[in-house]
Amino acid sequence: MFRLNRSCKSFCRPPVGLAKDGQDSKSLRVGACLVIQNCSRSGSWHCSDNSSGFPSSLADKQLFSNLVHSRVSPADTHDESKAPEPSSSSGGCRVHTTPKRQLAFPSCRYHLSRRTPLRRVAGSNRGVRRVAIGTINDSFGSAPGAERPLFSQRTNSLLGVQVAGCGSYVPERIVTNADLNAQYGCDPTWIVQRTGIRERRHAEPNVATSDLCVAAARKAIENAGVDPSDIDLLVVGTFTPDFPCPSTACIVQDRLGLDCPAFDTVAACAGFMYSMVTAAQFVATGTSKLALVIGADCMSRIVNPADQKIYPLFGDGAGAVLLTKGEPHQGLVCYQLGSDGSGGPLLDRPVGGSRCPISPQHLDAGQQFLQMDGRNVFKWAVRMLADTIELVLDKSGMHVDDISLFLLHQANIRIIKAAAESLNIPEEKLFVNLDRYGNTSAGSIPLVIDEAYRAGRIERGDNLLMCGFGAGLTWGTGVFRW
Repeated sequence: MFRLNRSCKSFCRPPVGLAKDGQDSKSLRVGACLVIQNCSRSGSWHCSDNSSGFPSSLADKQLFSNLVHSRVSPADTHDESKAPEPSSSSGGCRVHTTPKRQLAFPSCRYHLSRRTPLRRVAGSNRGVRRVAIGTINDSFGSAPGAERPLFSQRTNSLLGVQVAGCGSYVPERIVTNADLNAQYGCDPTWIVQRTGIRERRHAEPNVATSDLCVAAARKAIENAGVDPSDIDLLVVGTFTPDFPCPSTACIVQDRLGLDCPAFDTVAACAGFMYSMVTAAQFVATGTSKLALVIGADCMSRIVNPADQKIYPLFGDGAGAVLLTKGEPHQGLVCYQLGSDGSGGPLLDRPVGGSRCPISPQHLDAGQQFLQMDGRNVFKWAVRMLADTIELVLDKSGMHVDDISLFLLHQANIRIIKAAAESLNIPEEKLFVNLDRYGNTSAGSIPLVIDEAYRAGRIERGDNLLMCGFGAGLTWGTGVFRW
């Protein structure tokens, strides 16, 4: 039986037919469907595919690119006669097998070199490491051999913005590790040791992301003591919307009775940081006087209960803040938004979009759920988190001692502790609620903000370092002066 390999996505495109008829060629099969031909006349490699016409997986694309640019010998490919036949198409998307002997799944660029701390690098290029683009990037159109910074050094600031109020909401239903063990056979000891999570909240079947947003927003409005009619902007960060259309923000805007523009940002676990920076720009420029920013996700709807490695990691929740004009020294002293699309396949939902619309066959195979290369995501997150925090601190002229509290995305306690150890962050400066809520994606940081504020851990004038990171790959980091 053929199935879609989790780390190799199929792409449906028209035939390209690069190999010419009548040429004396040696055919080599890559993956299950793509045929690479070595034309004896020109000595060059050509691609032909009588089914899809394009590399069927990221590894296939890499191999094809390497062959075209004479970077991989034909010996590294498969003989066509030994390749399995392609499967029938499924739901409009051709699904291929992945042979045992092929190039390893290309990793994110962050895995290609050791992290070099900013403080150890001198000159104008401090902290910049360059690598030859030739792994996963080729499959997304990057020129082989091209060079670009491994980690962007661009940062900005948005001052004159303050938080007028905050609020959060989590569903009432608590799902403990013992519950997961009883229902799905998940190992409670493994969950705690590998993630630090002991329980999480799951929404009831009739509760959606917009419901979480509305509850958190009402608490933030109450905390700020403002009239909802004064809110003139709504930005919602989520990647688990109620519907593909309309946006969740529009649903929330209607339910709260707001008279303002409303839109979503889609940056997964970095969604709140993207939304907060976006709204802060409106406020800082005077375009908005009172902006409502919400981060929320209903993760229990997009993870597969049968996946014992992924299902225990996530929970449902939402948080909200209200931004308004502040003193010149308040706001985002320094922030960075970043993305690395070459790592997109490390954490994704492969079907359900315009590339591969969902079908009954996909549902039967469970391909509508979130899929993750946990090992490589962990490696990327540990390195990226330390790098981006160090960069923002450096550009803001601050040190760890200048930060009152580190409000980091609650993805995995080992990621948080690894970054803290790397940067010598005292444990008392870390606010952690991961053990009670799990990874709530875009809801993670605003949940931490609200809990820390209500616990008296945040006061006016405090420097807070926030960082969200996740699928995309995306990240957002900033020093916010409260």
